[in-house]
Amino acid sequence: MYREKRFVQETSAAKHIAFCFLHLHDNQLYSLFLREKWHYNLKNGLLVTKILNNFAAEKTQKPIKPYTDMKKLFLSALAIATLLSCNSTQDDITPDNPIVDVPAEEPVEKVENIISEGRINVPEKYLELNGTTNDFAWKVFAEILKDHKSENVVFSPFSMAVDLAMLNNGANGKTSSEITSLLGLDGMSKSSINCYFNVLTEGLTQIDPTVKFVSSNAIWYNQNVTMKSPFINTLKDMYLADTTPADLQTQKTVDDINRWCSEKTFGMIPTLIDNPGYLPNVFALLNATYVKAPWTEAFDKSWTEQYRFTTENGPVLTDFMLADKNIIWYKDNEMQMGFFNMGKSEKFEMFFALPAEGKSLEATYNYMKENWDKLSDCKDTQLVCVLIPKYEASFSIVLNDYFKKLGCPSMFNESTADFNGIADRGIYIQSAFQKAKFIVDEDGAEGAAVSVLMGNEGVSTVEPPSLILNHPFIFGMREKTTGVILFLGVVNNPKAE
Repeated sequence: MYREKRFVQETSAAKHIAFCFLHLHDNQLYSLFLREKWHYNLKNGLLVTKILNNFAAEKTQKPIKPYTDMKKLFLSALAIATLLSCNSTQDDITPDNPIVDVPAEEPVEKVENIISEGRINVPEKYLELNGTTNDFAWKVFAEILKDHKSENVVFSPFSMAVDLAMLNNGANGKTSSEITSLLGLDGMSKSSINCYFNVLTEGLTQIDPTVKFVSSNAIWYNQNVTMKSPFINTLKDMYLADTTPADLQTQKTVDDINRWCSEKTFGMIPTLIDNPGYLPNVFALLNATYVKAPWTEAFDKSWTEQYRFTTENGPVLTDFMLADKNIIWYKDNEMQMGFFNMGKSEKFEMFFALPAEGKSLEATYNYMKENWDKLSDCKDTQLVCVLIPKYEASFSIVLNDYFKKLGCPSMFNESTADFNGIADRGIYIQSAFQKAKFIVDEDGAEGAAVSVLMGNEGVSTVEPPSLILNHPFIFGMREKTTGVILFLGVVNNPKAE
C-alpha cells in the first residue's frame, strides 16, 4: 500500500510539472528539463522522466524551440525540486529498469582535438599522469616477476589500469583512495581520471593509422541488482562501455563474455571464463586491449635462421630474426637495451632488455625501473646487429594478492569494501584477473589482454655492436609521445607453449 500510495503521489506531482511546462511555457522548458537531464538531480528521476514523456506525447506534437528566459527557468526548476521533495522518500523505485538515478557527484569532462601536432593531446594538467601510470606498470610487474621467474610472462598494465579507473567510479572513501593510490593517481578526482583515460584511449586509437589499437570496455551485471545510473552512465559516456544486464550464473552469459573477448581481441583471447562457477554474483567489469603494429622496417624473412636460445634447463633451437638495424641502443655493466620503431609514423615502440653476464632478470628489471627516465630519453641511433627470436607468449594471472601487497586491500574484503556508488549492496571484488598474449615475428608485434574485475555480492667499415637475445630477456611496448607503457613481458623460453 505504501509503495502504491507513493507511486500515485509522484505520478500526480509529475503530471502537474508537465502541465505547467506544456501550458505555462508551451513545452520549451519541458524540453530543456529533459534534454539537459536536470531530472537526474531529482529523486526518482527515471520514473518522473517516463511519466513526463508519456504525458507530453499525449498533449502536444509541437516543435520545440530554445528557451532563453533564464529567470523563469530558474524559478520553475526551483519549484519543481520543491514539489518533488514534498512527495518523495529516501527509497528508490525502479519499476521497469534495474538502473536507479541518483545525483552525479561531479561533471564529466571531454577534450576536443585528441591528436595535435603529431602528439596525443593530453591536457597539460594531466601530463604528469603519463609517468604515474608507468609507475603502476613497474611496481605491479615487479611483484609478478618475483613469483614467475622461469616462465614466459606478458602483462598489460594499460588494460588493468583502465579497468581499475572504471571501477573507481563506483568506489567511495578508503576503497577509492586505495585504488587511486595503486594507480599512482592520489588526489585526482574521478572526473579527471576519467578524462585522462578517455583522451589517452582515443589518442592511442588515432595516433598512427598503420597501427591497429583497440581498447574496449564492458560490464555484465546481475539483472536483479539495482545499479546506480552515474556509475553506468560514466562507463558508457567516458569509456564507451557495453552494459548488459544478465543472469550471471548461466552458460549463456559465459558464452556471451567469451564471444565478446574473442571479438575485441581479434581471436587472440577466445576464452576468458570456463564455466558459470567462475562468474561473480553482481558484476564482471572488463577491458580488452589489442594492438597490432608493424615494424617501421620489417625483418627479411629469408634471413630467419635457427639458433640456440639458452634457458635455465639448457639450450633450445628456435627461429631467430636477423638484421642490421639503425636503432636506439644502450649498454652498460648491468644490461643492454634496444628500442625499435613501430608503425609508419614511428609513434609506437618495442623495447628489449638483455641482462649482462651474471645478472638476473629481476635485477635487470629493477635497474630498468629505477633508471627508466634516462633509458627512455635516449635519442642517439646506431647500426646494430640484431638477433631476436620469434616468440609467442601467453599468460594468465590473478592479481588480488599483488594489489593487497601494494596497499589496496579493502576492495577485496566484504566488510571494508565501499562500492556504494555501484549499488546499495555489500559489494566487494572477488577477483582481479588478466589474460594476455603477445606475438613477435618478422612483420611486427601483436598483443592482446583482457582484464576483468569481478564484483561479488645497412654497410659499415667497422663491426657494429650487437643485440643478441639468446637468453632470457625483458620486452615491452609503449606509445612514444606519452611514454605510456602498454605491455611488459619476459621471455624465458621462446619455444614454450
